[in-house]
Amino acid sequence: MQLLREYKKITVPIFILIIICIYLVVYKSTYLKEDQDSLITTEDLIDPEVMNESIPDTEIVMEEIYVDVKGAVVKEGVYVMAQGLRVKDVIDRAGGFLATADSNKVNLAARLMDEMVIYIPEVGEEGIDMTDSINNKNTEGKININTASLEELQSLTGVGPSKAEGIISYREENGPFQKPEDLLNVSGIGNKTLDKFIEQVVVH
Repeated sequence: MQLLREYKKITVPIFILIIICIYLVVYKSTYLKEDQDSLITTEDLIDPEVMNESIPDTEIVMEEIYVDVKGAVVKEGVYVMAQGLRVKDVIDRAGGFLATADSNKVNLAARLMDEMVIYIPEVGEEGIDMTDSINNKNTEGKININTASLEELQSLTGVGPSKAEGIISYREENGPFQKPEDLLNVSGIGNKTLDKFIEQVVVH
């Protein structure tokens, strides 16, 4: 009897310990499975059909302009150019200057505009305007806001250095002005300011 009592004292705690271990193993296995089932992967969030769709290419359409090149160039003529290019680009298309050309009288950095006429004078040639559009003033003495220099823009009523720089920056970033009222898009120029000099400017 004494031996049986000692046996029970040993086996009961061992049996309880086994039961506890079995419970922990079963509980942990069940808990981990539920936890994994609740996880959301990146693939679950993305529709496979959307992933397989290709992004359509954006077609960039460059606006074409026509520029008439005359004078001391290799090949005179009307050239179709992309808007935003410079006078230098169309001169290159025309084969470059002739040996007799007075290139110092041409602003090669000026932006091209539709219907622009660029005349390249020869050395010593006088009395002829270089171009109808590169020239910053028309026959009425108005300033062409698409080609005027910083100093010329500052000669306008109510336009100081900052506004003049704003006009130049805007046309370089957005292309030529289509009408004087487009100056309202320039930072710092409002209706009151524009009214002061709108009669002094021209767009061509």
